[in-house]
Amino acid sequence: MAVNNRLLKKSKFWSKISNYSFNLSIVYLRKAWLIDGLKRKKEKSKGCQIDNEAIMKIWHGIKIDKNWLRFYNSIERGDNKTFDARYLPLDIQYCFIDDWFNNTQEALVLDDKNMYDLFFFDVNRPKTIARIVKHSFFDSEYNNISVDDVLYKCIAEKQVILKPTINSSGGRGIEFWDDTQSQELLRDFLKKHDNYVIQSIIRQHEEINKIYPHSVNSIRIVTCNYEGVTSVLSSVIRMGVDGNKLDNASKGGLFCGIDEHGKLRKYAYTKYGDAFLAHPQGAIFADCHIPNYDKCKDLVIKLANRFLRISRLISWDLAIDEKGEPTLIEVNLCYGGSDIHQIANGPLYGDKTEAILDQVFRKTKKYRVLNKLIR
Repeated sequence: MAVNNRLLKKSKFWSKISNYSFNLSIVYLRKAWLIDGLKRKKEKSKGCQIDNEAIMKIWHGIKIDKNWLRFYNSIERGDNKTFDARYLPLDIQYCFIDDWFNNTQEALVLDDKNMYDLFFFDVNRPKTIARIVKHSFFDSEYNNISVDDVLYKCIAEKQVILKPTINSSGGRGIEFWDDTQSQELLRDFLKKHDNYVIQSIIRQHEEINKIYPHSVNSIRIVTCNYEGVTSVLSSVIRMGVDGNKLDNASKGGLFCGIDEHGKLRKYAYTKYGDAFLAHPQGAIFADCHIPNYDKCKDLVIKLANRFLRISRLISWDLAIDEKGEPTLIEVNLCYGGSDIHQIANGPLYGDKTEAILDQVFRKTKKYRVLNKLIR
């Protein structure tokens, strides 16, 4: 079939304009979301000196907000020695690097907890009681059921957790129900909400309960496929406080880095970098460890390779069940976040930082242009 070259050229031209316009609008949106969080972090890190020579060596020519580097370098880790310029400003991570590693539009489509029983059919996970999809009710096998059927299943389970299946970052929208609460309250919730999964409650390992027993203290692991090899970049454990059932840092929870052997690091932190040697409940972080941590790493590396076409940078949430087995809670195929990892463990990409920055900004014109436009 003959091709009209004039129309083909116009198509290519306008597709480029459209792509740049779309990318720029998304970048501005992500950056705007981060500005408020940086204000408080700037206040906290006022006394930290910036090493402009070290920054130039790593970032030479790439425009960044140095306040992010000042904040990460101001955090107490017990071994602070020299200024480290390899920290990723959060807007750089969210606006450009995540997008370079992942096909974010496709990843967001797949990032739906109601699909987990299909994606992870062979993985230890919380039992699915029922699900809500587009205001319709289904059982764990995706068979259509009534709202009364869902209610009866929850009553039989006695305790359940109800989670939004999309856009649930920071624990947003998560609810708990048990048989001491009103059944009508649960019925009303089921009728009013959409795109939810209802699951059994995870019973976590006693070693993890010793740290904090009122929430499932999840292990957040970042995997990255770089130059054809998938590896673990960073791991932290997130913990609830003050009786809270959620462990998210945005809900006031703490998080602590995990070393390569599964041992917790010296300090745990709030999202603003406040450091603690012990949990308010009393556990000394440096004395704690994650049972079967090697199994956790092996599992997420294996699972990460299932998504390579769309996601090479993935954040995984795991629990350790009563038997010590890793239990998959959630996966973030994009925008899993780097903040808590860099606060707890240091620069997310470590020695790979310069090479990744070179790939993203010096060899990819789109990101270079967009970075200049938003400054």
